[in-house]
Amino acid sequence: MFDVSYLWEEYLASMLTKQGFKHPNNKQGTGRIYLAKNKFPRYPDFYREEDCYIIDAKYKREISRDDIHQMITYMYRLKGKNGLFIQPSDKIWQKESYDLLGYGTDNNAKLQKYFYSIPQTANDYKQFVADMLLGEDMLKVQMRSGK
Repeated sequence: MFDVSYLWEEYLASMLTKQGFKHPNNKQGTGRIYLAKNKFPRYPDFYREEDCYIIDAKYKREISRDDIHQMITYMYRLKGKNGLFIQPSDKIWQKESYDLLGYGTDNNAKLQKYFYSIPQTANDYKQFVADMLLGEDMLKVQMRSGK
C-alpha cells in the first residue's frame, strides 16, 4: 500500500518549489509555522510569502468545511491574499474562485479551487508525460491570472 495523497503532494512539490514556494514537511518536522509564539505548529502544503500565496494539495473530490477553515487559518496567519486548493480531476482544467471578506471587501483576498486535469486517454507513456507537462503549464497560467 502507498499513500496516493502524499504522492500527489510530492508531484506538485516538484513543480511548485521551482516557482519559489516553500514546502513544509510535517513528517520531518521542518518548515512549520506557528499560530502563537512557539505554540500550535502548522504545516501548510505550500506557501510563498512574497505574493501571499498559499496552496493546499487535495487528493479528494470534495473540499470539506474543515479544509476551508484550515486554509483560512493559513491565509490569516501568513496574511495571504490567494488561497488555492489543487485537486486532480478527470475533467478539463477548471477553476472556481470566491472573494473573501475577512479583511474587508477591498482587500481582494481570494479562495480558489483548481481542478488539475489528469490525462485519461493517452495512447502511451510519452503522450501521458506530454499531457502532464501541458497541465503544469496550464496551472502556472491559472496561478498568474488568479490574482
